[in-house]
Amino acid sequence: YVLSFFYLFPFIYSGYMFLTSSGAPVKRNMAKEWLTNAVIMIIFINSSYYIYNLVLIINSVLSRAILSLINPDFFLLTIDTISNIGLEFLFSFSYSVTLFFSLILLCIRYMIVCFGVLFAPVGIFCYFVPPLKGYGKLIINIIGISVFISAIDLLIILGCSMIADLPLFANVKILVMICCFMIINYTLYLAIRYALFQSSQLSLKSDIMQAAKYIALLTA
Repeated sequence: YVLSFFYLFPFIYSGYMFLTSSGAPVKRNMAKEWLTNAVIMIIFINSSYYIYNLVLIINSVLSRAILSLINPDFFLLTIDTISNIGLEFLFSFSYSVTLFFSLILLCIRYMIVCFGVLFAPVGIFCYFVPPLKGYGKLIINIIGISVFISAIDLLIILGCSMIADLPLFANVKILVMICCFMIINYTLYLAIRYALFQSSQLSLKSDIMQAAKYIALLTA
């Protein structure tokens, strides 16, 4: 409802450019883009809650399916072999620290997903306003990656739990567990870094393509 107050400005700006674009093909094209973006923006913003809810349902179903395949004993310090007990005694503190950092990062991810229902319409609005397109891409990328990163993390846990069940790694299960959650922590870091990088790269590419299109209009 707050964003709906700003719907009027793209229409006013596109109308102003139409009125002042006599003999200027670039201005006419920009006016058409603003008008098209305004219409698409209104549709997506008004349906953003339902789209976001559908995305969360898809991720939830996917995560539950993967979670059902994971051995629940993988997260526990078990008494299997003498060598494994000794390693658990030595690396229990490292395991606790790794789990603590994983818990913090996953809590941050959960908060981003919760606030995503508020910021998704803002990201859509910014995406369809040319001067704010880079910020819109950044918001949408961060929210999208934060939603689906849980399924990727569960796949990592599933793979590591299957590795821990192998006889070769049965005596070093605690090391597999530590490596698993260290990979998850690094994956969360890479996800945010990828979102930032992709936003800047996509913004640069779109600016270059738009500039090339305007140059073509001027030389036509």
